[in-house]
Amino acid sequence: MSDSLSYYELGFITITDPSVLAISQQNQHTIIHFSGNPNDKVNGVVLKITEAELLNFDKYETSDYQRVSVCLDSGITCYAYVASTQ
Repeated sequence: MSDSLSYYELGFITITDPSVLAISQQNQHTIIHFSGNPNDKVNGVVLKITEAELLNFDKYETSDYQRVSVCLDSGITCYAYVASTQ
């Protein structure tokens, strides 16, 4: 289902993790950043996945990303992978 997330903006990062590069074959990946600006919005899709699938996503994402709970513009609360604050 299509939805959007306000206060975030889309950006890119350079991936250096060899295991991720082997899977994606790309060193530039998209990432969303919290901007705090209510005029910023990222459009996307809500996916329903299993706990096992979620754990696989966690294994794939590098330390550049962190999984957080967000409230989408529709009011749905879900997880999103956002730019890590490390």
